[in-house]
Amino acid sequence: MLDSFKKHLGKKKSKEGTQLETYKDILEKNPDNVNIRLKLGDLYAKKGDKQAAINEYTTAAIQYAKDGYLVKAIAVNKIIVRLDSSRQEALDRLSELYFQRGIAADPLVQSYRESKQQQEEQEMAEEVQEEQGELPMIEPEEAEFVIDPDT
Repeated sequence: MLDSFKKHLGKKKSKEGTQLETYKDILEKNPDNVNIRLKLGDLYAKKGDKQAAINEYTTAAIQYAKDGYLVKAIAVNKIIVRLDSSRQEALDRLSELYFQRGIAADPLVQSYRESKQQQEEQEMAEEVQEEQGELPMIEPEEAEFVIDPDT
């Protein structure tokens, strides 16, 4: 009797598994349903499948932005960044969305912008150095300036 009960439990689907199947079925019939995508993202995140969650959230965020719901798009992109802070495309979208809204970015996006700007400046400096040959760059604080009053 106990064995048949264990077999029954093993065959029973989890609540999340059932919900996943239901939401996937709904999404097949209506792929533009952002609410279902968000629910799927939540379920995947709850199950520990970050990649699948991020995929659903990304689709939802892009759709929100396309439909003009910038605040919702910002919120969903923040969820993506919380799941994986190395997601540059989500940080790029956040930066663009903040720009479209005409507001200063939150500290996370601001630090990303600054690091990206520093990286671009470094790449430009390296390109200039390559074009000019292998000339060493002198930092301003290392240079000695002599002012000759007679000239």
